[in-house]
Amino acid sequence: MARARAEDSRLAEVVPPRDLEGGIAAARGMLGALAGEALSLEIAITARGPRWYVRSDTAGGLGRALAELRAANPQARCEPVPPERGDLDPARLLAGERAVVVPLRPAAGDLLSLRSDWRGEPSPLRGVLAGAAPRGEDRILCRLRVGPAPAGATGRIRRRGAPAGAPPREYAGPAGPSAVPIALALAVAAAVLQGREWYLDGEWAPLLASGACLLVGLPLAGALAVRLMRSPDRLPPAALEQKLGSPLAGARLEVHAIGGRASDGSRLRALALETAQAYGAYDSAAGGLRPAEPRPPRGREDRRLPLLLNAVELASL
Repeated sequence: MARARAEDSRLAEVVPPRDLEGGIAAARGMLGALAGEALSLEIAITARGPRWYVRSDTAGGLGRALAELRAANPQARCEPVPPERGDLDPARLLAGERAVVVPLRPAAGDLLSLRSDWRGEPSPLRGVLAGAAPRGEDRILCRLRVGPAPAGATGRIRRRGAPAGAPPREYAGPAGPSAVPIALALAVAAAVLQGREWYLDGEWAPLLASGACLLVGLPLAGALAVRLMRSPDRLPPAALEQKLGSPLAGARLEVHAIGGRASDGSRLRALALETAQAYGAYDSAAGGLRPAEPRPPRGREDRRLPLLLNAVELASL
C-alpha cells in the first residue's frame, strides 16, 4: 500500500553518482528528451550537504522524468517521496519555519546566454554548492523550474542572427513619416491651448498640476518611445549556434533560504543572496544572471518562466 502511494508521488529524491560532471552530461540528454515538460529540478542544501530532487505537477510527468533520468544515467538512484510524507519535502515550510526567496534575472538584455562549456575546469555548480553555508536546521533550496518555450521563440532568435562576415547595417530611417511624433506634437499643442485658457481664467491649480505632469511625463514618454522603437542587438553566429544547439525551454531560477523560529531574518536574506550571487560564475560574454531583491514566498507559486534557456544551459544549472 505504501508503495502504491509512493507511485502517486509528484516528488522524487535523486542520488546522483559522485562524478558531478558526468551527472550534468546525463542531465543534458534527459532535458533534451523532456523538452516541453513542466518540471522543477531542486537542490536542497543543509549543514549535512546537498540533496537532489525532481518535482512535477503530475504523477505521470514525474514518471516520465524519472524514466528519462534512469536511461541517461543508470547509476543514479531515484526514490519517490510518498505524498503523505510532507516532512520530507524540502520546499514545504513546517510549523514555525519562515523563508526568503531570491529570484535570478538576466543581467542585461532579453536573451540570456550562459556559459555551458568548461572543459578542463570544475563546474560552476561546485562553486554554488560550496558557497552555500546554512547552519543548524537552516536549509537552502535552489529551484529551477522548466516548462515549454514561448511559441515562436526559435524563429525570433533566428531573426536576430547576423550573417557571418556581414558588416553591421546602418539605420536608414523609416520609409515614411512616423505617426508617433505627430501624435506627441498634437498632444502638446492641445495641452498648451488648455493651459492658456486656464491662465486667462485665473485657474492656477489645474495649470500648475498640468505643468508638473508635463515636466515628469514628457521625459518618461520619450524614454519609453526610444525603448519600444529600438531594434534588438544582432547576435553573432557563434552565439546563435550555441543558443539553438539544443531544445529551448522556458525557465525560472530561484534561491530559497528556510529557517525555524530561531533563525534571524537578516541571516536568511544574506544566505539567499550569497548563494544567488554564486550563479555569476555562469556568466558568458553574451549574458549572465543577477539576483533580484529578497522577498517572502508568495501564497501561490509563480508560474511565469522569464528565462529562455536551452537543454545544455539547463543541465549546467
